[in-house]
Amino acid sequence: MTEIGGITIRRATVADGVELNIDMMAGWTTAPYGPVAWEFWHKESFLNPETDYGFVAVDNETGKIVGSCISRFRDQDFRPEHLRRELSLTLAQKEAVGWDLYSAEEQETILKFWEVYGICYEAGAIDVQQYLPVGRPYLYVRQMRVREEFRERGIGGVLLGEVLAEARKRNCAVQLESWGKGRQFYAKYGSNDAGPVYPLSFEHKREAAQSCMLWYV
Repeated sequence: MTEIGGITIRRATVADGVELNIDMMAGWTTAPYGPVAWEFWHKESFLNPETDYGFVAVDNETGKIVGSCISRFRDQDFRPEHLRRELSLTLAQKEAVGWDLYSAEEQETILKFWEVYGICYEAGAIDVQQYLPVGRPYLYVRQMRVREEFRERGIGGVLLGEVLAEARKRNCAVQLESWGKGRQFYAKYGSNDAGPVYPLSFEHKREAAQSCMLWYV
């Protein structure tokens, strides 16, 4: 764990998924497939400690999560179509995310969301392949957030630094997509703007270009 100005940075767990989702929903005007689907997405992000590297920033005074950086390891054999393998969970993983606590209707929504999300995710991953070092594993940063009132305090840099440190241990690259001010932030911490990525929306339409940000650590 790391301390920075009354904030503790620690490894994220499945149990953090609910709070992370509530925080994200508060900043969204719309949430495709609803908050339950995204709650499941957050829980699933921390299921495998060998491949899922998520970190949260916790306010020591309130105990609330105020920031997060969620990443997933891709080995050197990763291909975009491998994302489909992540759509199935073992019985132990279902128990960990509380699958049986969701209603039949909620489960159906989650499965539909997962199918559509996988297609969109795969499309973006195909674009990214052209920029990645051939045959080299990488950590994909799936999400990074710091609550607005806690920004400009170095929290984002420490969160990102945890992922970069893990990448150095594994001798792998780090990759994410960004746009706007986010690109300036990541460049400050040593990323390269490798080129454009055109992800799919949930309606399977090409969205505006984002930048593929890479660290060759």
